[in-house]
Amino acid sequence: MNITQARRQAQDLVNELLGTRATYTVVVDARPTRRLGQCRFGPREIGLSRRFLEANEWGIVENTVRHEAAHAAVGPGHGHDGVWRRQARAFGVRNPSSRETNPELRMAPAAVAIVCPTHGVIGGRSRMPKTYNRYTHNGCGEVVRFERKAR
Repeated sequence: MNITQARRQAQDLVNELLGTRATYTVVVDARPTRRLGQCRFGPREIGLSRRFLEANEWGIVENTVRHEAAHAAVGPGHGHDGVWRRQARAFGVRNPSSRETNPELRMAPAAVAIVCPTHGVIGGRSRMPKTYNRYTHNGCGEVVRFERKAR
């Protein structure tokens, strides 16, 4: 999806949902790879991941924008509690209480592979770990290694 167009559509939707209650600006976050969106109460921003916007169509992005607008509407301190869920339903968020991911959602591939010497690749991370303490595979107890994937 076109980043400029997505940001403009998201800003229009936020303005429509929040009305005069709050003035939130939609910004595009360049760094996040696993997070789709984030509501920042202090600077009054709704941040959307650039990689998420590039990889998905407006229908998927729209649900995330509605989700974050619900956070903006209820304010800090609610997380995903009942107050937030009621607001999310009012804003048309699909499955606000579901932890299941949308099968249509596309995420950026992991940049770092987690490799077990016994089982091979067992997962991925967006970044190398900052400390190389002994990470072990829960399945067998072997010490894993981290390998940067070629881009």
